[in-house]
Amino acid sequence: MLTERLADYILMPHPVKLLYIIDSFTSPYAGTEGQLYKLIEGLDRDQFQPHLILFNCSQYIEQNGFPCGVSVLGYSKLSSLNTWWELFKLLRKKKIDGYQLAHIFFNDPSIIAPPLLKLLGIKSIISRRDMGYWYTPSYLKALRFNAKLVDAAIVNSRAVKEITCEKEGYKPANVHVVYNGYQDIEILAANKIDLRQSDDEIVLGIVANIRPIKRMQDAINAVAQLTCKGFKLRLVIVGGGDPSDLKALADNLNVLDRVEFVGSQSKASDYIQGFDICLLCSESEGFSNAIVEYMQHSKPVVCSAVGGNPECVDDGKTGFLYEAGDVSELTEIINALVEAKDAAETRAAFGREAQRKVAENLTLPVMLAHQEELYINVLNER
Repeated sequence: MLTERLADYILMPHPVKLLYIIDSFTSPYAGTEGQLYKLIEGLDRDQFQPHLILFNCSQYIEQNGFPCGVSVLGYSKLSSLNTWWELFKLLRKKKIDGYQLAHIFFNDPSIIAPPLLKLLGIKSIISRRDMGYWYTPSYLKALRFNAKLVDAAIVNSRAVKEITCEKEGYKPANVHVVYNGYQDIEILAANKIDLRQSDDEIVLGIVANIRPIKRMQDAINAVAQLTCKGFKLRLVIVGGGDPSDLKALADNLNVLDRVEFVGSQSKASDYIQGFDICLLCSESEGFSNAIVEYMQHSKPVVCSAVGGNPECVDDGKTGFLYEAGDVSELTEIINALVEAKDAAETRAAFGREAQRKVAENLTLPVMLAHQEELYINVLNER
């Protein structure tokens, strides 16, 4: 238990002073930044005193502040000696102020910070939250060196743990899975957006920014195939990005009137409430916040079996998994969730089980407890 670990931790003054290092912070609603915000905001202030170090400031920080103290480095280029020197000076000052542990996020801080922290005697933890699509040979060379300097790694799925150990050379015992934590959401039925154009339509929905890695063309192809069979489907895509190529594809497949792009929305919940089936077709995911949001809304999920998706979606219980890029399999699954005699009840049952899973396993208090316990464990190691 965390309280027992804290009781054992008597060699350092309390509250424990923690540094968080990230290149920039632009929004508390983005995936990693959102989880970082919730982590820092939710830390027990009787036990932990957090401080954020940014390589660069942002409009969000200037206008809204942050739930802890913030230091801005003002440098970010890996190749610049100024970046390394200014960070060293700042970390040295924080060391004098009693900071003993740093938690590092994102790419460039993961290169620069570990050697400096090691030199100053500050323990370090890195976070990995995706499947390493950003790795390059030069990055990996530096990251594999830094793995010898870092005290622990935190990942948000077993799949990310495997890729982190394989690519960066961490020992499995030093890599800890802490799933994302989610607050209970208020679902306002009165705000539900009715997306159907007719009463007998089935609405498929995707919440994701339009990027090639999301493979939204697979969903459009599936809709086209099922439309040819006489199904009345509507695909609604909620997310920013340029939809031109996807619109052209839908037009070529004669389903442009069946695909709707609503852009980025501050209240995605209002749209998710109107979905009958939620999709995510990505070719790579660490641990999808969109999937969890679907599940919180009691929606059945059909998603690609990549990254942490199989850890979130129980195939045949909360939804279905399919091989990324396999449009035929995706089409068959949607067909089954629409055409089967008891399809509506199956969708409802999947949704209920999905909501239960999130409520029991993916809450913010669970995430915070695991993070706090890991901090204490790392500090107690000699």
